[in-house]
Amino acid sequence: MSEVLYRKWRPKKLSDVVGQDHITRTLRQAVVSQRIAHAYLFCGPRGTGKTSTARIMAKSVNCEQNTDGEPCDQCNSCKSISESRALDLIEIDAASHRGIDDVRNLKDKVNFQPNESKYKVYIVDEVHMMTDPAFNALLKTIEEPPPHAIFILATTEFHRVPSTIVSRCQRFEFQRISNENIETCISQICEQEGIEYENQAINLIALNSYGSLRDAENLLEQVSISHNGTVYLENVQTLLGIGKDELALEFVNAAINKDISSGLSLISDVAQKGLDIKRFQQQVVDYLRYTLLVKSGVTKNINLDSITFGHIEKLANDTSIETILSATKIFEEASPKLLSNHTLHMELALIESSLTGELTQSGVQGLPQLDTSENQLGTVKMDTEPAAAPEVEEDNNTDPASPYNEEISPIEDIKPIAEPIDDSIQDNQSNEEKISPVAEINAQDAPSHTSLAEKSDDIESKDTVKDYNLDNSEQLLPELQQKLKRYKGLRFVLGSLLLDCESIYTDGDTLVLNHKTVGNRDRLESELEDPGVREHVQKVVYDITGTNYSFKLILTDKNVDSSTKMSGHLVRVARAMGAQILEEEDKANE
Repeated sequence: MSEVLYRKWRPKKLSDVVGQDHITRTLRQAVVSQRIAHAYLFCGPRGTGKTSTARIMAKSVNCEQNTDGEPCDQCNSCKSISESRALDLIEIDAASHRGIDDVRNLKDKVNFQPNESKYKVYIVDEVHMMTDPAFNALLKTIEEPPPHAIFILATTEFHRVPSTIVSRCQRFEFQRISNENIETCISQICEQEGIEYENQAINLIALNSYGSLRDAENLLEQVSISHNGTVYLENVQTLLGIGKDELALEFVNAAINKDISSGLSLISDVAQKGLDIKRFQQQVVDYLRYTLLVKSGVTKNINLDSITFGHIEKLANDTSIETILSATKIFEEASPKLLSNHTLHMELALIESSLTGELTQSGVQGLPQLDTSENQLGTVKMDTEPAAAPEVEEDNNTDPASPYNEEISPIEDIKPIAEPIDDSIQDNQSNEEKISPVAEINAQDAPSHTSLAEKSDDIESKDTVKDYNLDNSEQLLPELQQKLKRYKGLRFVLGSLLLDCESIYTDGDTLVLNHKTVGNRDRLESELEDPGVREHVQKVVYDITGTNYSFKLILTDKNVDSSTKMSGHLVRVARAMGAQILEEEDKANE
């Protein structure tokens, strides 16, 4: 049986490991200086060399003739490890040996001396799959292993490894391998194996391996086997199930130019040809990203042929950066929802990206928005009357359907806060005794009644009407809840915190959110203290309104007032029988 390429071309020395110089340099120096740790933790994406590096490290520490920290590959120890027959190299798959009994078995054997080498090396792959009891049982052994034992733990999900284990290991972060390094390695393998290839095909293989050299080697082998030792661009595209670059570029052009008909036709063509819609979507997102980079003046990290780059450059020059950014975000957000044989989410993303600019200008669902600019505030009937500040008397004669009455109504509804008085108390007591002391205090603290003249001054103030744009808030609140319903901040999903938001209005350049409950108000306030979360929310609000706002969170007056009232069951019964609240005391700390 022939050996697969990724095993045949697995690195044999630390210097052969691709793209991890920051790790191999440290490990070589540790071997040279004999400062070898008792436990290592290798974490990073798949196919980046974690297990290969662990095996090379096992050879280096046991090599009889190592040079500069590298194994010689000639001594008995190196040969036995390379041939997978070494007794002192124990490889454990934590996915299948994850229980506490497996760890107990390991602990029983770890104390035995090595058979023929200096160190007994344990490589535990996918260590995050172990159970919590197994981790706890392994903890003491990892912390203080015998002098002849070295543990090398490898994982692709570092966050699932308990911190108690991590703190007892030397941790090394393996990075995704760059496309340039992958292309170099794949080209060398092709030359050594006698495979005929095109540079564009190698580039496409590197792009679709997403930083994993093993995935790239597997893909190379598949293409070369299926096409008699040749690797051409068309062959790679066929194997991956993606269309030609021209098809993706044509779709990007339709999306940016808001040509819905052409875009939907292209999606239909992709589906009918049997191409993978998810990979086609990724092509589109990549080209949108390249367009955004070119528009921003960044071209050094774009690895495209001259013809494709020319199309991208022309598209970037002819399109605003706002349009490119909006389309990129929409198609990227749709990517996780896509299935390989369903086109609905991509079609919705196309339509949404095409209509986004129109909705921002004309309002949600195409409804015209009320013009509240300073030039229009002084007039109700623009076609028949000149713009002028309204008199106080004109407020009573204004058309009831006018939206300006709706804006002024909250000012007229302001009333002093007072304790309600039961009807039975009014019947049984004199006028001097009707109001309880608490009610009197509340009446004194509450804002006084505003006279008609004072109200007219407030109504005539253009700044007051301009700042509190309540008509826009009726559209802004549900749209803001919709756009943030899946966005998670530091701890909470912001959309859920906005569900109890009673209203939103603008106060100059401040967006005021009026909450029903203290808890959600405080949680949202803590989330907005984070610069990243606040910037994201400001960007969402800007996309909706076209204005940059700061935020202020308040609580409705009724909720603030109710928190200070005596509203228990016994209190309500007593008041119904004619009792009065004379004094409130806090008994919580007594």
